[in-house]
Amino acid sequence: MIFAKAYLFGLTLAFAVGPMALLIVQRGITKGLKSSLATALGIAVADFTYAIIAFSIGTSVLYFVEVYSVYVHLFSGVILLLLAIHICYLALRTYFHKQRIVAAKGSGNDFLSAYMLTMHNPMTVAIFLGFLGYLTEMKTFTGVIAFAFALFLGSLSGQIAIGLTASSLRGFFQNTKAFMALNLMSAVGIAVFAGASFLNALS
Repeated sequence: MIFAKAYLFGLTLAFAVGPMALLIVQRGITKGLKSSLATALGIAVADFTYAIIAFSIGTSVLYFVEVYSVYVHLFSGVILLLLAIHICYLALRTYFHKQRIVAAKGSGNDFLSAYMLTMHNPMTVAIFLGFLGYLTEMKTFTGVIAFAFALFLGSLSGQIAIGLTASSLRGFFQNTKAFMALNLMSAVGIAVFAGASFLNALS
């Protein structure tokens, strides 16, 4: 069950960081499917890297997490809820102010530039901080690797789905309403995880 959560969280992560999703779309439209898939893989590998680091650190403070699990779950819930609200705010501001949707910039190797952009994305850090409350079930390094890989598969699935549909839905992704809907769906997914953290704190 915990690996299913990791997969779903990775899938949510794929749609949560708007500029990175737009980078896949931009490259899919301007450079073709190969470029968008290389970008998708770079983003997913960056998510995997973050997962390994975050979850390895998490296991080193596992005793603290277990002893203060209520507070950890509350902290995770607050972080995720604030992140969901932030994504909603940005999506609504972009829509109502009719702002131009701009993808993240990246030059050179598609895979490497996507990897580096994701590693420097503050929102990615915030998301992994919010997922701290799910670390209590990971007690071994092997478990951490498996957990991180499940998250990687979820992230990669979402990124590839975006890349594959970019060309056929070019007008859709350039539409401000569609962009708002995509981000609101992402915010709802993150809010669900926040709710789960609050429920864990109460149980």
